[in-house]
Amino acid sequence: MRDLWVPAVTFSIAMDVAAVAANWPFRRGLNPPTEHTITVMVLLILAKGWFSLTLCRIALAGLRGQVTGVLNQWVSVQEALRIGLVTVVLMFPIMLGFLFLVVPGMYLLGRWSQVTLALVDGRAEWFDSTDASDSLTAGWRPAILIVLLSVATATLLVEYLISDVTYLGWIYRAAGSTIGAALASAMYYGLSRRAPWNPEAI
Repeated sequence: MRDLWVPAVTFSIAMDVAAVAANWPFRRGLNPPTEHTITVMVLLILAKGWFSLTLCRIALAGLRGQVTGVLNQWVSVQEALRIGLVTVVLMFPIMLGFLFLVVPGMYLLGRWSQVTLALVDGRAEWFDSTDASDSLTAGWRPAILIVLLSVATATLLVEYLISDVTYLGWIYRAAGSTIGAALASAMYYGLSRRAPWNPEAI
């Protein structure tokens, strides 16, 4: 889908170019960052997270045969802040679950894995997204966890292998932006299509 990969690749490369312009130390902590550089990098990370929500919305629209395009599926600042707040708050119990017993963290991760997409899709407003995700993932959580853990493992492996090659990192992050949005949206859409109440018919 051109409306997905073109903005994903363009924005990702633009972020990497901006990071280089800000003198971000790519190579194992050499060239310690200044306060200005850290500030710029925090803003770039937030901007990339915000744009990722738009990419997910574009991918979801494409799966549904709806109008795609950045301007058509743009996630506003207010929406992004609301989604970011809910996502960050819910990360804490998941992290605590992993920290203490692992199993509770895995359980919450599978159960709440669709929170962000439910918010992006407009099926929830705030923390009611946990109920939406809970309903969508019922009966599919082991499969969801296998997919998430497989992707996380592959990501860590690739990042380790290319950590010393800057431009390969650029290509990897550009591809990851596209594939990540596509995979997250495809999982959400697949679960939504299989839900007993058939939300895709609404």
